[in-house]
Amino acid sequence: MTDIRFPDYDASYPPSILNPPTDGWATSATAGTPGTWLPAGSSPQPSLAALQSSATVAVPATGWTLGQYVQTGTAGAPGEATWTGTGWVGGRAPALAFDPAEWTVDEVKDHIENFVGTDDELVEETQRVLDAERGNLARVTLLAWLDARPGVV
Repeated sequence: MTDIRFPDYDASYPPSILNPPTDGWATSATAGTPGTWLPAGSSPQPSLAALQSSATVAVPATGWTLGQYVQTGTAGAPGEATWTGTGWVGGRAPALAFDPAEWTVDEVKDHIENFVGTDDELVEETQRVLDAERGNLARVTLLAWLDARPGVV
């Protein structure tokens, strides 16, 4: 009987995926305010330029939302970086153009209720969504819900 063996598929994976480092540079970054570098115990990329030239994976892979960033090894604002959905850029994520007309009432509510940012940023986003809804679909139940949120006019 012939001994049939499967090829060594593990050898086809990059070492950073098969055996992520427990020290050294981070291989991924998770959105937050600030976000976290992974794997645990790894060092953040030393600068925005180093991050941009690395293969660091952003989690989530879609554009990060208002205020989300990771802090590179460079201190302060010059070391902040965010993922646009296509690449790393300096600073914190700007407000993405969330258009309530493209979403159901429940999805718009979910966007506001799960918004990540400061209280002032939440009020600003709620006001922006409310103004957009007033100028577009003007769904009565959504307008009433948004109008009842603190800080909007």
